[in-house]
Amino acid sequence: MTSPQPPTRADLARFIADPRTLRAFENLFAQVPGGFEELTARLSDVEAVGALAGDLASAAKSDAATIARALQDLANAIATQRGQQSTIAALERRLSDLEALVLTGD
Repeated sequence: MTSPQPPTRADLARFIADPRTLRAFENLFAQVPGGFEELTARLSDVEAVGALAGDLASAAKSDAATIARALQDLANAIATQRGQQSTIAALERRLSDLEALVLTGD
């Protein structure tokens, strides 16, 4: 971005015809000589903050995706464990039935 410069007398004269008004504007710009530089610095700060906010938003989105994948992996592991527990319980019941058959001789 280019730094804005205070308007010259010729710039002001293009849209201000009255010499007194022109002089008043020149005086105004003379009273605030660092105004444009300060404005430029603040504008640069705002641009930097905007860029940082964009970077942080991107990082947060990436982190959220990583967390979502980790939660899905955890859910899958829990489901697998529950499935294994269910299978173990079914096998234990079957073993118990077989033991009962052996003991009773039926």
